[in-house]
Amino acid sequence: MPKPLRVAVVSVHPLTRAGLAQLLGAAPERVVVVDSAAMDGHLGGHDVVVYDLAGLAGVGTGDLRHLLSNRTRVLGVVPLHRPDLVEGALTVGVADVVPVSVAGPELLDAVERVAGGELVDPGQCLAVSLETLRASSRLTEREMEIVQLVASGLSNRDIAERLYLSINSIKTYIRTAYRKIGVDSRSGAVLWAVHHHLVQPVRPRHVVDGAEEDDGD
Repeated sequence: MPKPLRVAVVSVHPLTRAGLAQLLGAAPERVVVVDSAAMDGHLGGHDVVVYDLAGLAGVGTGDLRHLLSNRTRVLGVVPLHRPDLVEGALTVGVADVVPVSVAGPELLDAVERVAGGELVDPGQCLAVSLETLRASSRLTEREMEIVQLVASGLSNRDIAERLYLSINSIKTYIRTAYRKIGVDSRSGAVLWAVHHHLVQPVRPRHVVDGAEEDDGD
């Protein structure tokens, strides 16, 4: 039988650190938590570091770069309200990311992938970012999809045709989504989407006459 992986957990938040350690400790035949520490970078004797990306928001990437300079394999944990941290983490060399809401089995699988040297899947990381943002904004999957399409420049008619829904249904989804993300206009939704790196321009099939399309009745 292969030896269990030795995993360190690094977070500025004791509760997050303890929760991740508990999830990892549920399968001692696969993972042994060898250290559970604040972000000081002084770790050793491990195969993977599970690193809470919340630290990047306050202290920069110095400690993370220190870990990576020692050829440490790092799995990043994305805080609920900070999907924007994913790109920076991957840029400096984090192997893969999971949302802070990750379940135990998925966390263990990710740790084993990182330990095995698997390359990160950019599409999967994007999915993690989107799911983290969706959950923190309390949007449903449909509302999230429609906000992305609005921000991409599609009119309500375009969106209705693309999703096989009625115009009235689209307007209802839009009103609800706008309320959840704290905007009251199409331009506000676009700015929100740009801020969260959601915009993926597509060519609309209809052109709204120069003015902002009515999102109300």
